[in-house]
Amino acid sequence: MKWLITGGLGFIGTNLSKYLAESGHEVIIIDDLTRDGVAQNEKYLNQNFGIRNIPIDISNRNKLEDFFKSNNDFDCVAHLAGQVSFVASVLNPYRDFEINALGTLNVLECVRKYNDAATVIGISSNKIYGDLESLPIIETEKRYVLRDWPNGLNESLPLSFEGPYGC
Repeated sequence: MKWLITGGLGFIGTNLSKYLAESGHEVIIIDDLTRDGVAQNEKYLNQNFGIRNIPIDISNRNKLEDFFKSNNDFDCVAHLAGQVSFVASVLNPYRDFEINALGTLNVLECVRKYNDAATVIGISSNKIYGDLESLPIIETEKRYVLRDWPNGLNESLPLSFEGPYGC
């Protein structure tokens, strides 16, 4: 399968890209390279798996459309791109909205217009659930596990929009 991963140079995107490449899938990444550390992830994925990044800000509809016009044969799009800082969301909620809301709309519209057969997978952070203080947490040797959600949260958990980023 051929995958497009938006925000593919962040923590989840890098690990997903690595996994998919090791599983024999073709991967292309869109990441605007604005977060600290992503240049190292870009180098790692390119050198070890031949994965290339196309530096595009998903809030720039024209550049995103130009990309999709000539790259419209993806089987799957994993949408991970986003502005993830709570502080940045409070300091500049308009930019946060441009990236997280408008950018997501831009990705969805590009898929609809240029590759409507592709499957889109949207991945979010735990921030949409608030502080999760009411959920019992078990600390294991390697990670924290939510006792009642050992396989991760799903859409049945009520949302708690705290701050612009969570919204």
